[in-house]
Amino acid sequence: MVFLALTGSHVYQSLNRLGNWHMNMKELLESIGYHQAALALFQERNDAQGLAETWDLLGVTQFMNGHVQERAYACEQAITLFRQHSNQQGLISCLAMRGMSGASYLLFPALSSSASGDEAISAGEEALMIAHKIGWQIGEANALVYLGLSLGPRGELRRLR
Repeated sequence: MVFLALTGSHVYQSLNRLGNWHMNMKELLESIGYHQAALALFQERNDAQGLAETWDLLGVTQFMNGHVQERAYACEQAITLFRQHSNQQGLISCLAMRGMSGASYLLFPALSSSASGDEAISAGEEALMIAHKIGWQIGEANALVYLGLSLGPRGELRRLR
């Protein structure tokens, strides 16, 4: 990992961008390292927004890496911070992604329980409701996609009507 000696929020955000780039290149361990470095720096600065965004990105990376428990923890951290700081778009995005914690077309059903599936569907439905309430159509579309990926394997696509 490249060490950046500079300081400032934009540098910490750059660590997240690098982490996201590595995730897209399927270099997941490198990605996690960059996100964890950003997380440590945002924690030092007590930067709640930076922490929320970093936890969110780390959750996506953990999802791609198949680390279900780590992903769930990261998502819960992000959701809590997004709620505390009224970041509706961040909350919608994270809740929608949380909606795939149960069985979905992207996860093996064996990795989830019906209880976690019910909680996941509730998170996705909450994301959809908030996005609709604030008129964020992209957020609504995102929530619908993730809900469809989760409801389909359960045979419950009719819930989307």
